Amino acid sequence: MKRLLWLFLALSVLPLRGENWTLDSRTQVVAPPEGKEAGQLLQEGLSRCLAGKSAGAAVRIELVCAPDAKLDPEGFRFSYPGPGTVRIIARNRFALRHGTCAFLERYLGVRWLFPDELGTVMPGHDTVELPGREVEENPVYRIRSLCFEESNQNEYLWAERNRSLFQYDFRKLPDRPWFQHNLWRLLPQEIYTKSHPEYFPILNGKRFLPEKGNNVWWQYCFTAPGIVEDFSAALEKSFRKTPGCYSHSIGVNDGARYCECPRCLAVDGDRKNLIGLADRTHTYFNCMNQVVKRCSAPGRTFGFLAYSALLEPPSGLKLEPGMVPFLTLERFYWADPVRMQADKTLTERWCRAAGTVGWYGALLCANYLIPKISLKLLPEALRWGAAHGVKHYYSEVYPAKDWSCGPMPWLLLRLTWDPAQSSDALLRDWCVSAVGKAAAPALAEYYRLCSEYWEKEVPKTPWFHQPGRQYLDFGSGGYMDGMTSSMLDRMKAAMLRMDKAASASGTTEEKARAKHLLKGFLDREPQARQFIANVQLKSRLKTLEFRELKHYDFNRPGLWPTWQRKTSQGKFLHAPHGGVDGSGALEIDPRESYKSMVYMKDVAVTPGGTYHVTAKVRTAGTDPDCRVGLRIAWSAPGQNWLNPASEVTEELGEDASFQWRTLSAAAKAPDVPGCRLRCILSMDGTQKGQIFFDEVVIREAVSKRK
Repeated sequence: MKRLLWLFLALSVLPLRGENWTLDSRTQVVAPPEGKEAGQLLQEGLSRCLAGKSAGAAVRIELVCAPDAKLDPEGFRFSYPGPGTVRIIARNRFALRHGTCAFLERYLGVRWLFPDELGTVMPGHDTVELPGREVEENPVYRIRSLCFEESNQNEYLWAERNRSLFQYDFRKLPDRPWFQHNLWRLLPQEIYTKSHPEYFPILNGKRFLPEKGNNVWWQYCFTAPGIVEDFSAALEKSFRKTPGCYSHSIGVNDGARYCECPRCLAVDGDRKNLIGLADRTHTYFNCMNQVVKRCSAPGRTFGFLAYSALLEPPSGLKLEPGMVPFLTLERFYWADPVRMQADKTLTERWCRAAGTVGWYGALLCANYLIPKISLKLLPEALRWGAAHGVKHYYSEVYPAKDWSCGPMPWLLLRLTWDPAQSSDALLRDWCVSAVGKAAAPALAEYYRLCSEYWEKEVPKTPWFHQPGRQYLDFGSGGYMDGMTSSMLDRMKAAMLRMDKAASASGTTEEKARAKHLLKGFLDREPQARQFIANVQLKSRLKTLEFRELKHYDFNRPGLWPTWQRKTSQGKFLHAPHGGVDGSGALEIDPRESYKSMVYMKDVAVTPGGTYHVTAKVRTAGTDPDCRVGLRIAWSAPGQNWLNPASEVTEELGEDASFQWRTLSAAAKAPDVPGCRLRCILSMDGTQKGQIFFDEVVIREAVSKRK
């Protein structure tokens, strides 16, 4: 009897579910000074979502910033210390913000699907009952960062709501290495070209001294006497200027062009890496190992980009503790089992050399008409990475203005927080939140069709298999070569069903989002169909009859208009005897160039007409990854570039034959008054040798052959 009495008394003091932790319009928020932002977010969410009152007393939600060894610097905990009190506990203001957003998502159904008010979901409730069970969350990936245009602050705010951090914040936390291009900032060329010109590279036999503002396509001479000491001093100065900062980047400048002085060449040797580039790891890591050793301190990290000439870890050289590589490879390449295994092996090699690594992705959403979505490959890659030493993830997202990428950025942030989550369940969540339960299956079908296209059809295209690349070629429309009218029809049908279902049963906000997503698809559909038509045109060329419109043999001196980047110093030449049969030709000397060099010529054409362009090209002594191309683009009065969907490109890689080859491209002109065909001859991927173009012929279709 006495035992039963104690049990009754114990039960009588337990909080009652639905009474002691029932959120309503009277819920109070208490935040410390460092939690002001999180407190405002929480108060706004509660005010917008809760309208009714419960029978019990008002709940008090306390935001607590306190040391906690069990929590990651970005982790958080929901606790229930007593009736009517809820605590969101974290170690700093960033984690408090994460916990606040997660609380609103978990218990009130709030979602930040995409930037701006239209992408914000704030469901209405009379009251919300909390389960009263403690919840603790810590991120699996320590850096979960997406890159947007710097001017679009709404996109950065959106990512923060979804538990992302950026360089300006994550460097204030331990084990969050900064890794971007940074060496040019440490030893500015406007100072050091004058005081220490020997720190700059020997290229093509002479010292290259970059002008102020030129921070791409050159590297320092990493074997120069004194450069270790000056890099070390510059890093220490940066740490002193940013108190509380745990990390500085030792990432090389963008591009390549490593020093060719005898010292550097002797250290690096003549080894090629996985993608056929000269391996320059030993000069760089011999230098940076000494720099990091001088600047090392508890908690400090030094990130860098493992790409291009630094793609592989240095053989026989152990990295100093705190150095963290970010591997720059396209994970969409995991659709190819051979490339997937090569990436896994490379990741494991870097983990043995450095302990932990980061992955650097390139989603680049705005560059693609078919949303670049992966519901299988990327989730599987993130799960594998988390289990094999990958602790950081960064991706260049750069979404289109209409957020055509849909759930993909949201999925990335969810999966880097917890890769064990189901991508199918996350997709359902995003779609239901966006357009409602009735319309969600059709919207999810659309995104699955996009994912299937990228994971199954794109890998069958030549575009996917271009050699010597770390990322897919975002400057080309070759990814559309696998698209058919029937595939696009299925995508359109799914989007129309989605809009119809949302219109019939959705809320005002769900209907608006459905219209927004449908409009984005319909705006891109004509461009996609134009791509399909131009791909199909290749197979129909033999059925068409053409007349010659223009023929350029370049036998007379003179050049077409040219273009290269401001930092590029390649030469455009007329070669009197460099053409077919020793006649004249256009020539490109790529020494001192940076990326692409192009000739271009505009020709008046008939709007809506069909055109076929051919050009002869010959390379001599160029690098193995040299690419030459013929591109048909379009312009009109007052419009320098027309719709890129009407453009067609053919590229050829270096074949070491030194023989003339033919580039061929055909396209239908846009139906725009005053339309002009822009013929573009291009070179990329080499800084040595010669490239010759000759016999450019532009033909116009006049009728079908009988």
